[in-house]
Amino acid sequence: MLTTSNFILAKPGLNVTGEIIFTADHQVIFMKNDVLIANITVSIIILLGVLCYFALQPNSELSHANEPINIVLSNHGYQPGIIQVHAGKEVKLHIVRENAEVCKTAVEFPQMNTAYPFMLDIPINVVLPPQAPGEIDFNCRGGSAHGKIVIV
Repeated sequence: MLTTSNFILAKPGLNVTGEIIFTADHQVIFMKNDVLIANITVSIIILLGVLCYFALQPNSELSHANEPINIVLSNHGYQPGIIQVHAGKEVKLHIVRENAEVCKTAVEFPQMNTAYPFMLDIPINVVLPPQAPGEIDFNCRGGSAHGKIVIV
């Protein structure tokens, strides 16, 4: 059991405020308010860093049933950039290129030796046959944007 006691220590040239914490066996644990604030600040910074790390990961989408997966190609690349689908099911993609400077000719599926030409703001529909578990990459001809289909 911990008990606490607040104090103010004032001497000429020294002014310390804080809290004294006593444990059950009367050992004293001292923590200045400045140290407590520093510990909280560092903890918040670490937490924000972890949240930013996960927030900046490529977007992922899980396919549901036979609904087409909408993919937008913008100046940020393919969104979502990672798509998860179930093995043994047909994969339907609905891809729209929204940026005239990115991926000017086609989207390619290198493992399947397939490419689908597309134009600006004109959606294309891609249907991939059922696949075994694994990954299928897709990218722009020339490699300016990349995406991945994860088959589970």
